[in-house]
Amino acid sequence: MSEESNKKEFLDEAHVLRKEIRELRTKVKDINQDKETWFGKKEEFSKQIQTLIHQIKEDKKERNQLTAKVKELKTSRDSSNKGIREKIDNVKKLRSERDEVVKKYNINVKHDPSFIMKKIEKLEHKMEIEPMGFEAEKRLMKQIRDLRKQYEELGGVSEVWEKVHGASKEIDQMKKDAESTHKKIQEYAASSQEKHEAIVSNSKKIDELKKEEEEAYKKFFALKQDYTVENKVLKEKLNRLKELEGHLQEDSGRSKKEKKKDLEKELRSKEEVVLEKIRNNDKLTTEDLLIMQQMETIDFGRDSKPSKKDSEESAENNK
Repeated sequence: MSEESNKKEFLDEAHVLRKEIRELRTKVKDINQDKETWFGKKEEFSKQIQTLIHQIKEDKKERNQLTAKVKELKTSRDSSNKGIREKIDNVKKLRSERDEVVKKYNINVKHDPSFIMKKIEKLEHKMEIEPMGFEAEKRLMKQIRDLRKQYEELGGVSEVWEKVHGASKEIDQMKKDAESTHKKIQEYAASSQEKHEAIVSNSKKIDELKKEEEEAYKKFFALKQDYTVENKVLKEKLNRLKELEGHLQEDSGRSKKEKKKDLEKELRSKEEVVLEKIRNNDKLTTEDLLIMQQMETIDFGRDSKPSKKDSEESAENNK
């Protein structure tokens, strides 16, 4: 195959390669953009998962604290309820004791002794501060005497009555405290349940996000493989183009050298003719002088060139 044929083949292949390289660069760029897009999505899903995991940890911590508080309050409530039952049993015993005393001494018990005493004190205070007639005062004093008699009759059960009354007040307060504790238990239990439901909900979200994360990673990985393959092909074509351009540059350099060599050969032949004219003292033409000037610019055949004196003599002869 001739050198020109090789050069044409190299040029044609280089032209095709440049077109393929442009197309491949566009394709590789597009694949890389898609690859980075899916990697970004995968990272975003991972970030959301981590945020939810952190939230679940916080919710679990708060839920466990609320559950512990509920357990603690239930223990306190159960203890209060037990105390209330014990107090109620004690009141029942006290009432039984009171009823036995009343039955034993045949006492007519219609009121709490403390209530009777308060009524006596109120009537006595009325006598002191309100002006009244003799008959009215007499009636009021009789009422006070009757109340005092009734109070004295209840003397046997007064202490028991006070105990019953005191225990009943304690029971009422304990019931209020138990009710308040129960309300707190319900509030803490509701908050704990809310945290639990949030944990379950976020756990489901994490499962869904993990599926999306995995899908995004699969697409990213497939695109990464495509990118690697296409980029390898691109590099191979770039290397081949570089190789072809090297051959073409080498051929171009060799062609220049050969052209220069042919020119030098032609000039040398003509130079011999001019030198022969000089030796024979023949008149030189303008073309002969141009040949001599060209030979002076080329670094070869210096030994065969005429001396400066010969050139001057030949120039003189041409005048």
